[in-house]
Amino acid sequence: MRTTVRDPQNLLFGVFLILLGAGGVYFGARLDMGSALDMGPGYMPTILSGAILAMGVGFTLFSFVHAGAAISNVAWRGLVVVLSVVVLFGLSIKWLGLMVTIVISVMLSALATPNRSWMQTAIFAIVLAAACVLVFNVALNLPLPVWPR
Repeated sequence: MRTTVRDPQNLLFGVFLILLGAGGVYFGARLDMGSALDMGPGYMPTILSGAILAMGVGFTLFSFVHAGAAISNVAWRGLVVVLSVVVLFGLSIKWLGLMVTIVISVMLSALATPNRSWMQTAIFAIVLAAACVLVFNVALNLPLPVWPR
């Protein structure tokens, strides 16, 4: 019996999720799990990684029964821009603060697509930055710097 992949996009995405989930379970296993009532530092990463792994298995199996589109060209511009912005965010939040880092990150992320409105992007960046400050600094009381040092 020969099995054929009918949806290569879902197959690749499923394999990616399986690898991501397996990596999370592997590294989360080194942390104390605790229990559902007394969660340790490894509880949520391991549970979420297991869910990601299960979704990967689902996508992979689905790719054999559901017909889908062939793999098209990779949008390298978007991939490089978004990954670069994530790295920039991680490197700059300590010095630039949450507000400035989020605004810069959102504005730079807009370079990933040719269809952008700079005015809409700027408004979204400011609203998102303010919402993040309210959630992380005010509601959750996390010690993230809001403004540049």
